[in-house]
Amino acid sequence: MSRGLASVIVACSGQMAMTQRSVASLVRHTRGPWELIAVDNGSIDGTAAYLAGVRDVAPFPVTIVSHAANQGVAAAYNQALAVARGTDLVLLDPTVVVTDGWLEQLVALADSDPTIGMTGPVSNDACPPQLVTDCLYVDLESMHQFAVRWRRERRGKWLEASRLTSFCLLIKRRALVEAGGFGEPLGSGMIDDHELGERMRRAGYRGAVALDLFVHRHGDRGGAGSGISPAVASTANPARIKPNGPRRSGKVFGIGLPRTGTTSVAAAMMELGLKTCHACFDDALYDRGEAFFDTPVYLDYPKLDQRYPGSKYILTWRDPHAWFASFTRSLGPYFQRLRTESQLSADAQIDRRCYIEAFGTDEPDEESFVARYREHRRQVEAYFRDRPNDLLVFDLTDRGDPWDPLCKFLGLPRPAIPFPHVNARNVDYWKQIHHANKL
Repeated sequence: MSRGLASVIVACSGQMAMTQRSVASLVRHTRGPWELIAVDNGSIDGTAAYLAGVRDVAPFPVTIVSHAANQGVAAAYNQALAVARGTDLVLLDPTVVVTDGWLEQLVALADSDPTIGMTGPVSNDACPPQLVTDCLYVDLESMHQFAVRWRRERRGKWLEASRLTSFCLLIKRRALVEAGGFGEPLGSGMIDDHELGERMRRAGYRGAVALDLFVHRHGDRGGAGSGISPAVASTANPARIKPNGPRRSGKVFGIGLPRTGTTSVAAAMMELGLKTCHACFDDALYDRGEAFFDTPVYLDYPKLDQRYPGSKYILTWRDPHAWFASFTRSLGPYFQRLRTESQLSADAQIDRRCYIEAFGTDEPDEESFVARYREHRRQVEAYFRDRPNDLLVFDLTDRGDPWDPLCKFLGLPRPAIPFPHVNARNVDYWKQIHHANKL
């Protein structure tokens, strides 16, 4: 282990255009002693050859860890940790374009207090408090100018945070060791940011957001919401480049009711290479995306069927009484708010329309709710009676690998990673997911 050295870890999987842009920004804007550890997670698009070329000419140490198949991000980070020599570890998603002096700022903030165990920047695509919504730039050149102004106006400001998103995360090695490492990955193979933050807290360390450090991230908020204008998004945002593989002519619509595994199946769609939206409150997203789940899809599927012929439909299902228990535990308070409050956001008004049409306006009652739950399935199956090949009734609690019926139904190859069973209790889990195929 080299004291003062930072090990920057990048896990790549079929995202060569983004990886090239991210590595180029590292070369240009990183100062101080550092090494690059690149984990090639089964890329088939030339990423391995590109990384080998970087290693051959880079003026800094480069280590490449290669896998024939995608092992997931968490596994990649753990393998990189085994060969990393730095006292500071930086997890960097290949969707990130860093800005001038980024590493120095993260290291300086981490070293400013012995109780700070991890630090991160702000970005156009992150969970609060790291999210910047007013990103006033139209391309990467103006993004770097924006980052300079951002730093100048907020120099020295930082904020304590119990959880930091791992798209660009510096962790002190000793703090990570004392916290027990990265821990078990989520079902999607990703780092559980909440769980990591909690273990760091129990080990006596805090997280800190460098409010004066801005980096750009391609991905979830591509286009107008990302700070890249729609006019140049197709060339400026490599996150729009979809993975190699078969493409579908129609869409995929998840029409199961909430708390039936819709988030898990949506996460699976992203791993299959489909641009995916969970809770589609923006009608324009239907044209941009390929797979859609939850509100308002489970009610509006007849209209969507007319709008997008040739689509496939997935009715997620579980034991009715287990579903009712999950619904009342996780969504009961929200349903009460939808039924009683008059001042609701535009998104919540869409939720209210769907919830009331599906469940009525009465207090949740197991007998009536289970009856409505079964009626929803009856209506769906009646609608697709003459088109059985367009509907999959999908119970994630069935024995066997969920990838098998899902991939067979969609005609897509099975991924090498485990099926992403997620969202057992956390209804906001989708907001925590970062993926190039997320809308």
